[in-house]
Amino acid sequence: MKKHLLLLFVFFFSCTLWAYDIVKDNFSYNIDDITKTATVVDYDDSNLDILGMVIIQREIYHDGEIYKITSIGDNAFDFCHEIKDISIPRTVTKIGNAAFYACSNLKYIRHSCVLTSLGDGALDETLWLSNQPNGCVYFGNCLYKYKGEMPESTSVEVIDGTLFICDFAFESCDNLVNITFPNTLKYIGKYAFSGCKSLTSITIPNSVDSIAIMAFSGCQSLVNVELSTSLNLLKSSIFSSCGSLTSIDLSHITNIEFGALSYCSSLESVVFSDSLSIIDKYTFLNCEKLDSLIFPASLDSIGESAFYGCSGIKYMEVQAITPPRIHKNTFGSVSRDIEFIVPAEAYSAYASHEYWKVFMGGEEITFDEHITDKLNNIYYNSQGKILYFNVDSPRVVVVYDTMGRIIMKEVVDATTQQLFLDLNRGIYVINITTTNQSTVQNKIIVK
Repeated sequence: MKKHLLLLFVFFFSCTLWAYDIVKDNFSYNIDDITKTATVVDYDDSNLDILGMVIIQREIYHDGEIYKITSIGDNAFDFCHEIKDISIPRTVTKIGNAAFYACSNLKYIRHSCVLTSLGDGALDETLWLSNQPNGCVYFGNCLYKYKGEMPESTSVEVIDGTLFICDFAFESCDNLVNITFPNTLKYIGKYAFSGCKSLTSITIPNSVDSIAIMAFSGCQSLVNVELSTSLNLLKSSIFSSCGSLTSIDLSHITNIEFGALSYCSSLESVVFSDSLSIIDKYTFLNCEKLDSLIFPASLDSIGESAFYGCSGIKYMEVQAITPPRIHKNTFGSVSRDIEFIVPAEAYSAYASHEYWKVFMGGEEITFDEHITDKLNNIYYNSQGKILYFNVDSPRVVVVYDTMGRIIMKEVVDATTQQLFLDLNRGIYVINITTTNQSTVQNKIIVK
């Protein structure tokens, strides 16, 4: 009998975990009245005979309508220990996560379907998987996983006709040094090669139009990456922590998601697409060797901390007439003294922009955003070496360093709003006493 050992977790998930629309011949289905398709969501194996054979039909009839069975849902047959042999019709194109998980006696899976997805753990803990030889395990047109311990300095050539590499397929295969993909490949799953520490180079064929999150994260030896020209979206953290990667051509990528190349500590150069519109937050976080950036005219926005920690940047060119939307810390740790180029007709727009102007020699607000109140309007222009303060009726201005030592003390006229002040890089406390003896105190950071 099928035992739902995971029932203890139902409290933490949706109360509809085992919900279904139709029960027919021990199968439970969800149906879609618009597409007239059905998904197998559960199966009761308590009445199976000794042969343990199960046949999934191509279609079911319900209320006078025909529904084609196109998918097997998450956990649909999990823990069905009585099943030994199952037939899946060609109409099925999707098999969900853990669909046959822990079907411990399932030895034969008969199918001729062309899958568009095969979920994580779908075939784990089955007799079918146990009987597969070590190495790459294929299920139809999918490379399901690498089984067994991988020998040192292993090279893998994925067989022609493979459309998908499943989630986690080669995760943490430390001995994988080379992988060759066929021109039939369409999709690489999440974490597929994550943590493959010896992988040095990858060439993604132009047939690939989707690579999931974290697919190559933590590939510490990865130096060369050649991406598919069919790929236009770089998913979250796809190359995160690839510490040996020195350059990457993103000339076909129009959107870059969260942290895609974060912590690539050796990355020096990036080529962006002329159609790039979005660079998400943390994308190049702590890519400290990144040297120069040329942003195309199509760029619309750059997310929070996208280039935070990129202290090696020396040149930045923004070709967009309208300044792209950025955040205060988008370029945190990037020197304000870098060479900065914008279109001549857009000079005023950048020079007056709240955040872009710091690269154009304008008055730089150097507040630490966690302790400084902008309303007090205390600024320091490190280029002009001028302290600005928009404080009513100032009388005495005192500047302290972080040791509490007085760097400057100046009695000023009540109408004074700026002082020449030559400060080295560091953090300072500005204390201004007004004529009515009230006090305004802020910290500033000189970069």
